[in-house]
Amino acid sequence: MLDLGAVKRFNRLTVGAALRNLGPGMTFHDESAGLPVTASLGATYYLPTLPLVPAAAVELPLDDLPVVSLGAEYTAWSLLALRAGLRTDRDAGWPSWLRFGLGVATRGVAVDYAVIPGQEIGATHMISLSYRR
Repeated sequence: MLDLGAVKRFNRLTVGAALRNLGPGMTFHDESAGLPVTASLGATYYLPTLPLVPAAAVELPLDDLPVVSLGAEYTAWSLLALRAGLRTDRDAGWPSWLRFGLGVATRGVAVDYAVIPGQEIGATHMISLSYRR
């Protein structure tokens, strides 16, 4: 499997594109299945006077319906980022479309947390730790 992508920044606008799950597929014994090849395009815009970054993305799976994502990040005190968004790919109704998160970053170290509400298995919680020089 192979993913290819690129990001380009134009002043305050950042645009990214990707092709994901490229490859011959999977084989198990005599059965084979193709990978869910998906084309993605997204963008963010850094507002000049507000600590708010709106974002939008679209995913185009070759074997499924398109998925649209909209969101925003608000940065407070140059330390705390509050995030919220919507993603249209869930079948459980509009509450499962919601996304929430926050992040704390200082001295190149960032801790991010996100929660995705769900009905069948409940909420999904994600935590990441990253370092950037």
